Amino acid sequence: MPSLLDLRIPASTVPANALVSVSSGKIASNAITASLLDNTLNLSSNTITLPTGAITPTALGSGSVLQCKAIRFTDSTTYAFNGSSYTSTTWYDVPGASITLTSKGANSVYLMIASLQAYHETWNTGHNITFNISGGVGDMMSANATWNQEGNGISYANSFNMNQVNYHSSSFAAGTSITFKVRFGCYRTGGTSYINYPGYGNNSGFSVWEIKP
Repeated sequence: MPSLLDLRIPASTVPANALVSVSSGKIASNAITASLLDNTLNLSSNTITLPTGAITPTALGSGSVLQCKAIRFTDSTTYAFNGSSYTSTTWYDVPGASITLTSKGANSVYLMIASLQAYHETWNTGHNITFNISGGVGDMMSANATWNQEGNGISYANSFNMNQVNYHSSSFAAGTSITFKVRFGCYRTGGTSYINYPGYGNNSGFSVWEIKP
């Protein structure tokens, strides 16, 4: 009995541009190759439906984006750096700037991007922001890190933007729930600082990208 590969239609019996359908049989794996195509495979007017789960993170190459979550938030937060309510060189959560996702792959790299609108009074200088990751990772910048990113040396009330980009090469397994937060701090204190200060374009953003290592 002939094998599946023996059941071929001779090219001389099929007219050029003829439509040949496969009704009940199946095309063998790897039977259609580039060398067997007359020219190209044009699917511009057709739809190919892949089964659920056909493309998995393991099938993608290194550097592929597995998922992205992005938010905008307008929550106005007041930080009274008076030495009791809030102290210098200490990180504090920014309300609204939190993203929780479930990892698609294992040991992924996470890219974090934040842009915050801030305002500070005369006495507060040397502001900075960092990222905090759950699962035992913690803050991505130490408490005694450089505090001169924004508002350093400015001796008057001022509105400014704060931008931060960082990444983390994780050891999280696929299917892990991870929470990412933006945190805010100030070096020299004595007054009040704000995130999304009303009337000064109070619109900030935060995004997290999971990338295959």
